[in-house]
Amino acid sequence: VFGFIATLLCVMDMWLSYKISF
Repeated sequence: VFGFIATLLCVMDMWLSYKISF
């Protein structure tokens, strides 16, 4: 479960960075 949450947070961080860039 923790691994899933960590992966989800990583993906969210990447998505937010992508959204802010464009």
